[in-house]
Amino acid sequence: MRPIKLMGHERSLTQVKYNREGDLLFSVAKDNAASIWYSSNGERLGTLEGHQGVIWSIDVDPESELCATGGGDLAIKLWKVENGQCVYTWDSPSPVRRVTFSPDGKKLLAIADQVMGHIGTISVFDLNLDQVSQQPETASVVIETDSELSKATVAGYSADGEYIIAGHDNGYVSKYNAKTGELVDSVRAHGIHNEEKNVTVTDIQFAPEDRSYFITSSKDKCATLIDVETFEILKV
Repeated sequence: MRPIKLMGHERSLTQVKYNREGDLLFSVAKDNAASIWYSSNGERLGTLEGHQGVIWSIDVDPESELCATGGGDLAIKLWKVENGQCVYTWDSPSPVRRVTFSPDGKKLLAIADQVMGHIGTISVFDLNLDQVSQQPETASVVIETDSELSKATVAGYSADGEYIIAGHDNGYVSKYNAKTGELVDSVRAHGIHNEEKNVTVTDIQFAPEDRSYFITSSKDKCATLIDVETFEILKV
């Protein structure tokens, strides 16, 4: 099968995501527009324009009705997938490194970077799905950077939305209660398998069938497989 080449961004990519069905592909880059593509033929469905600089992250809800982006312009944006309309914008205290919907699509998680005097936070917003243009301005849960863990770089939800799993700059992975933001567990997943000095966790991906385990990637050139419940490293 011949690969499909998608050409639409002017600068390097920062994140690419499929929707749940796999028929749409969402991409963002160091330019200021996100792109939505048909995965079957590589045709571009449209672009999401409104950010004023680099877009670091994108995610789409389970129904492919809404998508969210976070960028270096201190903005989190919520969009309608069907027409590319930006329906709401949250202000962030620092560049937004990751956005992720909860499995039920009712919450949106955003990571604000530890720069510009900001401590670094994971914020959770309760989404108003009845009137998408009217969202709560403040987060319902804010998890601040723990002194022992260093800043969060990536994060995602467990299957039922009970836990937030976060990867950190120092190679640790942590598990938080999604309702309270309380730290439940943490494990050093990177920086122990080789002599690499840069151990930043760069991504977390959950098992598609039940999200009972996840895999992490890191700048230490290793990947780790971790069980959500026990938080034991299953494989490196």
